[in-house]
Amino acid sequence: MYPSFRQYNQSLGSKKVYYIKKTGCPPCERLNPTMNKIMESYKDLIDTTVFDTAYDPSVYERFNVDATPVVLFVYNKNVIGKVEGANVKSILYYYDYLARLR
Repeated sequence: MYPSFRQYNQSLGSKKVYYIKKTGCPPCERLNPTMNKIMESYKDLIDTTVFDTAYDPSVYERFNVDATPVVLFVYNKNVIGKVEGANVKSILYYYDYLARLR
């Protein structure tokens, strides 16, 4: 049994990003190299967790999403942003915004 979003979210620090993707999904495959660079750039400021729905389909229900890729931005246990699709500009905006929060 996997924890719910609420349970998972409460177990970690105050700044989190959940990258939900699916192996074989064309937009996800295009986004992966960019997300890897972004995650590396912010690794000291933000805890990013990657979920692959190809290996764990329960992610859809646990995080209340119905398509991939999706990037959820969480601050103090509240979702402050959600980017659906491979919109790099929006993803960078939210990473930067989240990194600046105290």
